[in-house]
Amino acid sequence: MSEPVAPVRLVRADRTGVLRTWPRANWKGFLRLSLVTCPVALYPATSESEKISFNQLNRQTGHRIKYLKVDADTGGEVPNEDIVKG
Repeated sequence: MSEPVAPVRLVRADRTGVLRTWPRANWKGFLRLSLVTCPVALYPATSESEKISFNQLNRQTGHRIKYLKVDADTGGEVPNEDIVKG
């Protein structure tokens, strides 16, 4: 008796050689023009793994801008472990 086979996932390699799964179509349907019918599928133009993020820079120095959590009264930086919801 043979063992059950797991479903095959289609993968492709991107420019860096990393294997990624094929994108799924958001919508599938048919386009009918007179006697001709063509299958149509809509795919997303972007993916989460290919998002680009930018840093904010100081125009004069070119250094990166950081966001610090600061106490409103003392003006000192507060570490994440000392921050609570209230």
